[in-house]
Amino acid sequence: MADDVGAKAKTTDTAKTTDTAKPADSTKPAKLKAEELQVMAHYHEVNKMEIDINKVAAKKATSQGAKDYANMLVKDHTDNDKTLMALAKKTKQTIPAEKPASDVEKQEKAEDKKMVAKLKTMKGADFESQYLQMMVAGHEKELAKIDANIAKVENAELADALKATKPLLQHHADEARSLQTNLPTASATPSGGTNKSGSTSGTNTTTGKTTNTGAAAKQGSLPTRSTNAPNPPHTGSGVGSAESPKPSQSR
Repeated sequence: MADDVGAKAKTTDTAKTTDTAKPADSTKPAKLKAEELQVMAHYHEVNKMEIDINKVAAKKATSQGAKDYANMLVKDHTDNDKTLMALAKKTKQTIPAEKPASDVEKQEKAEDKKMVAKLKTMKGADFESQYLQMMVAGHEKELAKIDANIAKVENAELADALKATKPLLQHHADEARSLQTNLPTASATPSGGTNKSGSTSGTNTTTGKTTNTGAAAKQGSLPTRSTNAPNPPHTGSGVGSAESPKPSQSR
């Protein structure tokens, strides 16, 4: 009887060990596939570039609105990248370097790097205008790609992260476009002082008369002096005038 009880106890212990081991295996996160890792690599690169550009813009932008926008993007893309890094850590994988899927993508990446390098050399209003243009174009380009990238993903956490990224990209594009409407524009009035009717008045230094050249300027020609106008009467005085010689008198 004692032997039977001991055997049953061993069997029960073995069953318990087996039962507790199964849940541990089922909770282990599945490895991300190579295609999923490449999707992560793309957004990791996007985040790094956005953080880099916007740190520069936060210092070089001329308007407070653009500075605030740049700081917002630094925070948003930093948080987004932390999510990707945490998922890679959870699956005990490393986000690889991004590999362009085609020669076109490779060329696009090279051009993007050139644009960023050029932007960093600019200053003032030119910098801000180019910066906002780049933000609109870049975020619109990523919005056009994100649905296709979500479709490549099977991992639920990665899919959720990408779905949360989409409205973020849209918000960034919209805000940059809004800031563009507030950029200072060059004055339409030339420095010569044209009035509302488009005419320019001034004084003729030769005749001392006030003339209006607006109508002639609109037609693309300057007013010409009429050849039929009578000569002014001789006054016998003034700059460049000459008196008629007086006849000699004989005594």
